[in-house]
Amino acid sequence: ATALQRVAGIFLDYHKLLEYGLEGLYELIGTKQKEHTEYDLNFYTGMQMGIRTVQKTLLWYADEAKTLADQEENGDRKSDLQEMERICRKLTKERPESFREAIQLVIIYTMIDGAREWGRMDDYLAPFYVNDLRNGVIDEEEAIRLLTSFWQLMIAKEQVTDDRVIIGGLGRKHPKEADELALVIMEVSRRVRDIVPQLTLRMYEGMDERLYKKAMDCIGEGTTYPMLYQDENIIPGVMNVFGISYEEALNWMPLGCGEFTIDHSIIVSPNSVLNLANVLWGTINGGYDATGTYRLTPNDTSLTDYQTFDELWETFCKNVEFLTDVSARNHSRGYEIIAQDMSLNLHNILYDGCIESGKGVISGGTVKCGGSDEIYGIVTCSDSLYAVKKCVFEDKSISAEELLKALKKNYQGYEDVRNLLLNVDKFGNDLEDVDNMMKAVHEMVCNTMLAISGKYYGLDCFGMVNINNRDNTTYGRHTGATPDGRRAGDSLSNANNPTSGLDKNGVTAFINSLLKARGDIHFGTVQNMKFSKETFNDMRETIIYPLMDSYFGRGGTQAMINVIGKEDLENARKEPEKYSNLIVRVGGFSARYVELADDVQLDILNRTLN
Repeated sequence: ATALQRVAGIFLDYHKLLEYGLEGLYELIGTKQKEHTEYDLNFYTGMQMGIRTVQKTLLWYADEAKTLADQEENGDRKSDLQEMERICRKLTKERPESFREAIQLVIIYTMIDGAREWGRMDDYLAPFYVNDLRNGVIDEEEAIRLLTSFWQLMIAKEQVTDDRVIIGGLGRKHPKEADELALVIMEVSRRVRDIVPQLTLRMYEGMDERLYKKAMDCIGEGTTYPMLYQDENIIPGVMNVFGISYEEALNWMPLGCGEFTIDHSIIVSPNSVLNLANVLWGTINGGYDATGTYRLTPNDTSLTDYQTFDELWETFCKNVEFLTDVSARNHSRGYEIIAQDMSLNLHNILYDGCIESGKGVISGGTVKCGGSDEIYGIVTCSDSLYAVKKCVFEDKSISAEELLKALKKNYQGYEDVRNLLLNVDKFGNDLEDVDNMMKAVHEMVCNTMLAISGKYYGLDCFGMVNINNRDNTTYGRHTGATPDGRRAGDSLSNANNPTSGLDKNGVTAFINSLLKARGDIHFGTVQNMKFSKETFNDMRETIIYPLMDSYFGRGGTQAMINVIGKEDLENARKEPEKYSNLIVRVGGFSARYVELADDVQLDILNRTLN
């Protein structure tokens, strides 16, 4: 269990920012302070100081733009710089009125605030875009030019696991206008083709078909974006885990690598990590890691002490519960320390309830404040548990003593044991018993973490996220050999996907296995799917569309799709200088393939290609 200290996953209320403007927000804060003289004056003064900081920054940029414009000889560039100056000066006192002005305010406020997510961009920018379009202020290409500059600013920040831009979905204020802008936004990501922003399409029944077609075209070109989420399959689960109404759940947002939160309303920063493969190691090795050096879990029992698999399972569950409790306490204490150290003024201004209650986002001002626990290696763990159950307790084809020795030796001298374990059924092949083991682990971990919600440590909500990024590989480096046949140091399974290369019964079986884990008891999971260019593009009507319809129609929540040739990955490893723009989906984020560590590259290369 690893603890982080942060307030992540911030989605600001951009509708409010654009409606009021900076000076309007300043006045709103003053009005609320006069209505609530019983609250701490410093809270309101701090927020107003934050607004003044943004305004001063805009004036600084205005002066810089003027200086550059005075020196510029190129007419188009000079005009751009003059427009920048005008807009920056205007925004210090007035609300934005144009598409370009709205974009500028969003960028400046967010950069100073430090938020890493951009919310439902198609919706809050839609009125400005459509109005400018109708009045001939801009055309589609000019909108693309402006958004391309926006994208380049995100890229320059190099926050590759964040920068979520959300389009589509139920509950938008301007759905028809937003759909028009969503098409433009997808075109920008198609042209820019970089690893951020993490463009995300929320789909729903009755959605404009143009959006889905455009999304599939972009994905088919190897853009990796947008990621696809299905509202009808996610919203009931969001209502369940956060304990909120349908209307509130319409504002669900995927953040960072795929965790869920509620737009400018709920805080569930993912501030802890749990490596389930190492929890299993502690369970079968007296509480210690493979080397016997590091204490992982509180039990003293080893694999040889368990008379039945149920005894092993019970200890494993208790270890998860113990470490979840540790994680929750770390979350709570971390929030307390952060709240004492910083005021998060700009967060507070654009989060529901803070100005009205006189409290900050992690000090009781938001609707709910909780946390989430990132888990890694769930399928490595469940396949391993199934192999132990099958080989040690049921078939008795391997003794507990021999298995422990083989694992500690990293299978050196025990190749026959490893081969036996590798041949045991694996998750991802639509095989009932092994899939049920993964389902059991998934539900146990989810329910253990949900049990913290509202009961302990002042956390209104607490849950599991199985998002995985490159850390399934980085944590794998420090995890011993596992009973599924994986060698020490190899990558752990990615999210709730099968172990790379071990789903051998085809894409339909793969999808069937994915759908067995409940989707209504977690704070976010990730499904990575990898298709060849030929399959995805040439057989889209006959294979891809029916497959996706089946997946989402039977409860699938999310899909992150790679369309790439295996030969491209292999060639990129040989001649990286020729493949600098090859972008792949790692887990909860995208990256340039050649910039990834060697073992991360191998993990992606070995994922099953459909």
